[in-house]
This record gives sequence, structure tokens and C-alpha cells, in this order.
Amino acid sequence: MRKNLLPVLILLAIPYLGIAQVFSNLDFEYGVYKAQPRKWAIEGEGENYSARLDSLNSKKGNKSLYVTVKNAQVFIFLSIPGKLIAGKDIQVEGYFKSSSSDSLQAMLMFHNPNGGRPIPSQPNNSKSKEWEIISHQASFPANYSSDRLLIALMANGTGRFWFDNVKIKIGGQEYGNGHPDFREPTKIEIETLDKKIVPIKSLEPNSSNVDLLPLKNIIGNSTIVALGENSHGSSSIYKLKLRMVKYMVESEGFSIFALESPTVEADKINEYVSFGKGTIEEVIKDLVYPSWQTQEMIDIIQWMKSYNQGAKKKIEFRGFDMQNGLSALKAVEGFAKRNDSNLTASLLELDKLYSEPTKDDQKWKLIVQKSDEISLYLTSKKYSGADLKYFERIKHYMNIFLQSLSPNYKSEKVKTRDEYMAQNINWLVKNSGDGVKMILSADNTHITKASGKMGYFLKDWYGDKYLAFGFTYSKGSYAAYGPEKHYEVHPSFVGTYEYYFSKSKFKNYFLDIKSITNIDILNQPAGFRSIGSRPQETTQFTEINLKNHFDVIAYIENSLHTDNLIKSEN
Repeated sequence: MRKNLLPVLILLAIPYLGIAQVFSNLDFEYGVYKAQPRKWAIEGEGENYSARLDSLNSKKGNKSLYVTVKNAQVFIFLSIPGKLIAGKDIQVEGYFKSSSSDSLQAMLMFHNPNGGRPIPSQPNNSKSKEWEIISHQASFPANYSSDRLLIALMANGTGRFWFDNVKIKIGGQEYGNGHPDFREPTKIEIETLDKKIVPIKSLEPNSSNVDLLPLKNIIGNSTIVALGENSHGSSSIYKLKLRMVKYMVESEGFSIFALESPTVEADKINEYVSFGKGTIEEVIKDLVYPSWQTQEMIDIIQWMKSYNQGAKKKIEFRGFDMQNGLSALKAVEGFAKRNDSNLTASLLELDKLYSEPTKDDQKWKLIVQKSDEISLYLTSKKYSGADLKYFERIKHYMNIFLQSLSPNYKSEKVKTRDEYMAQNINWLVKNSGDGVKMILSADNTHITKASGKMGYFLKDWYGDKYLAFGFTYSKGSYAAYGPEKHYEVHPSFVGTYEYYFSKSKFKNYFLDIKSITNIDILNQPAGFRSIGSRPQETTQFTEINLKNHFDVIAYIENSLHTDNLIKSEN
């Protein structure tokens, strides 16, 4: 669920091919569907924004990038390999021209996806309608640890502008001005792909699992298997996920399904799944995010409930997100009222601080200090017997609340949402008994092994026990948080992995990319579809090196959108 844009973008990792050989479309001369620029990705939020190549205005060459924003914020970005900028200075400049700039503000910025705040340039507030240079530079340490550095032009407010003729220098050498590197896959590459594929005969959940039997060898000894998704609104992806969940539970001994969802509400759903408590209407509300309030998610939950009715070893439904901290705090307050008057008094003090109308840094500092104090108090308490497992969960809820505060205050202790989610999964593993095997379900941008992401930390902690399935599709429709019931899947094009995958004679399949070495096109960076929870009417592809992100690809030819079960009030 992508909400804070810059920290969670699935951003590019271009391997070092020699600076002059890399093609980054810095002059915006090469476009694709709906006049979107190659190589660049565009993300935004707010009332309205759009971006396209413009053949009528350019600083150099035949085209520039034209962007409009209305009470919105937009990021136009590339990335640089981390090993390339370590110990170096990096300089970026580009030509910028605005028009009708009522409140437009633009700046260049650098961002380390491993954490920390972006490094912005001075904002450009010029009202000039002529081309002007905007520039930014910074130095990075030799021990720079991330696999990439993000560079972006960020604009917010209301207005329209053009961007063109970008130049990047790393250690004084030009970067990104190489020749175009996209090409048609060869006949041999397509034939080799077909030999490596594990075909999926059907997406329907009630199909025989015979075609899924090869998953046994793909999963191997992995105990944390992450099922991604390139958008949250694809019915086709969730039908396949249900098939995989059924197989992994029945045949491979997996016993936890953990969703990118608020923790406390997921625990309530687990009461329904494990013991039949509550109603399906309550379950839908406890799914919280509209992306999950769909028939496809209910089908997964209902299957789990049905399976548990006759199972010796039940499957649990859990959540690992930390964005709904108030529900976690409310659960701690309920425990305190029943068990601990001293804890209740401390929580009342915290509630008073939280209810203060001011939102300054000092307020959040006091809230965090009080929350830390309560967390330490809970850690010092001793419980035993039947109460112990429940008490461990209460301590976890208090930690969830602390995590949820992170966007509001500045501290070296603050971590990213992805790292917190990884910590919460680690907590589930450690508190679920020996030999637990867990299925994760989240956005591709979280399960990826790229630096700073949830999957990066899990891969670091669990090694080969962590396995990441990246899910994607070639065409069709998807649902998203927007005014329309569904949106168009933009066609893939030469220079994207999906274009190559679409050349197979199979429609739907698994591809174990971690074991493939003899397909050159899979060893090179290319576009990979990334949508998330919001409509992506500009670029739907982000340049990545697929093997650095995922172990296995689940490819679906045609996506059918989901429908939300809760009717909008609009």
C-alpha cells in the first residue's frame, strides 16, 4: 500500500556498464504509449497531475517533458547505482520553463532509499517563461551502502512546466548519455524462455493443483515466501494467490498468511478464521484498506476458515503493517483497564499529550518519550502461563504504536515503514513456534530485495529462507484509489520485461529467474510494471534489474480488476 511516495517507490537499479554506455533518455527524445518518456518514471498525488512528451517545446532536440499539476505533487525520477556514486560528487542540471505557475515550486533532490531525508536543492520559484537552468550537487561517502541513489525533479502546487536537456556528472564524468539500449528479444531468447517456464493452466481457485506441483522445487527450503503484486486491484493476481495459498498450506506445511495490513485488525480477522468469531461484515471492515475489501480477499479468508474447521494444524491470518497505530494503542488500553491500574494512568497521560491541538516537534517528542516509557514498563513486567502469549502481543501492539509515530518526528531512531514491517514479520516468526512457515502478501515494492525495502531486510536476516515472487501482467484492467471503477493496463513495449514475457507461447506461468543464467535479456535492466494503490495514468513502468529484486516471476497475460465491496458514499 503506497502512501508516502518517495520512501517507497520501486526505483531503478542500473548496473554499472561504464558511464558513457548507459542510456537514460536525458533529452526526452524517446517516448512510448501516451507519449510517456522512456527510462524515467513519474509518480504523483493530489487533485490532478499529468505528464507527456511535447514536440512543440524543447530546449534541445525535438521534444521535452511537459507536466501539469493542480494542487498536487509530482516526482520525475531516475536512479544511479550506489557503487557508482560511492565516494564521489554528483552534479545534476536540467532546463526548466514554467507557464501559468500560480503556486508552482520545483526542486531537484537526491534520496538514499535505505533511509534518511531527501537532499533537496533550493526551490525554483521563478515566474519566468524562458528556459532556465536548475541544478543540484552533493558528495557521498565511500561507504555508501545502498544499491542505488535516487535523483528526482519534484514539483508541487499548481501550474505547468517543461523539463529538458538533463545532464548528470559523477566524479566529473558524464553519465546517462549512451545510445538507446532497447531491442526486440531474439528467437533463441524466446525459445529458451519457453523451456524455463512453469505453465499455469488456470487462475481459478478450484482448479486441480497438478500444475502447481513444480512449486515444491522452486520453494525448496524457504520458510518465508512473499507473494507480491504490481497493483493492489487485480482480481487475476488474487485468484492465483489463493491457488498458491491452498497448495502451500495443504502440501508444503505453511501455517501463517500475513498481509500488508494493520496488525490489530488482522488479529481480529484471525479470530474469525481460527475460531469462527464475528461476522463476514466485521471482517470486511477489519481489512481497513479499500484495496483489500474485495471478494477476492474474502475468498482467501473464507477458504482459510473452511480449512481450519477440519485441520490438525490451523492456518493463521496476520498483519504486519504499522500505519494504524491508534487501534494498537486502543488494544493496549483495553488490556490495562482489565489488568493494570498503573499502566492505565500512564496511558491516560499519553492520551492527553496526543490530544493536544498543536502539532509541533516538541509535542511529538513528548509523545514518543511517554510511549517509550510505557514500552519499557511493559517489558519489565513478568507474566507466565496462559497469559504470556497474550501479553507478548500487547507489548507488540505498543511497539506498533511507536512505529506509527515515525512520520511525525525527527530522530535518528526513526526507521522506514518497510523496515518496521520487516521487524513485525520477524516478531511473528519468533512468536509462532519452531519451524513456522509463512506466506506474505504485499506490493512488489515491499517484497523486493532492493536496498531499504522490506524484502531487503528479510533477505539479510533469513538468507535463502526468504523467497520473493514478483507478480506482473501484460494487459487488461486494474482497480485503484481514484474516481473510476477501474483503469487501463498500459501495453508493454520493447524495453520492458513484460514485453519479453508476452512473447512466450504460454499465457500464464512461473519463471524461476534465480536459476536462469543463459538469457541475456534477463541479465539487463528493463522496465517493470509498477502501479500500487493509486491510478497510474502516466508511466506504469520503472527501470530495474529484475534479478536484484525478485527470485521468481508470476506472469499473467490478462488482468481483470477487482471491485470494492463497500460502496462509496460519493
